[in-house]
Amino acid sequence: MIQRSRAALGVLLVVFLAALPGNAASPQSLAFVGATVYSSPTATPLGDAVVLTSGGVITAVGKRTEVKIPRDAA
Repeated sequence: MIQRSRAALGVLLVVFLAALPGNAASPQSLAFVGATVYSSPTATPLGDAVVLTSGGVITAVGKRTEVKIPRDAA
């Protein structure tokens, strides 16, 4: 239970940091690859996932095999 809570807090931290405003002239795409995504405390976690952000906004979440990562993603 503690490990799951830590993982959920880690995902929230990543999302929070990705949402911080960056350079407005050139929004950067970020790809968090190999993540475990917890959509809710009762849902089954999505393992080996990708979370894409662009300009601080989450643009895609899914399995690594299903999400296309842009070339400009860091």
